[in-house]
Amino acid sequence: MVDQSINTHPAAPRQGVIYLYPENVAEFHQQAQSHGVKVPDLEVTFYGMTEFRIEDPDGNRLWIGQTKPDGT
Repeated sequence: MVDQSINTHPAAPRQGVIYLYPENVAEFHQQAQSHGVKVPDLEVTFYGMTEFRIEDPDGNRLWIGQTKPDGT
């Protein structure tokens, strides 16, 4: 999913979000940490995704998440 956030400040550059859906978000999270990426803890969102959010060195927002295996 690619999303362009609402630009509430017209003078500021627009920001985008790239949402990545790995098969195993916990494993992906651990791999990122083991490669030295500072990542926040995994959280379960109100919309049912287990995810974490980071920014790459260029300031792009990356949201990485997975639904629960049983679909709930």
